[in-house]
Amino acid sequence: NFSPLLPSSGSKRYNRKPQPKYELIQEVGRGSYGVVYEAAVKRTGARVAVKKIRCHSPENCCFFA
Repeated sequence: NFSPLLPSSGSKRYNRKPQPKYELIQEVGRGSYGVVYEAAVKRTGARVAVKKIRCHSPENCCFFA
């Protein structure tokens, strides 16, 4: 069973623990669906907004990177 979306199990990249792309700086708001943070992209330092969505049933949630 080959999946083009996942590296092979022998890949060094596959065995590494993923590192966060963003550093959360401060909470800027809360709403019905989650919490919004001011964050910085670790690689570039660019300031962005990151929304952390509450999901009580993971099987019903979609995750995007």
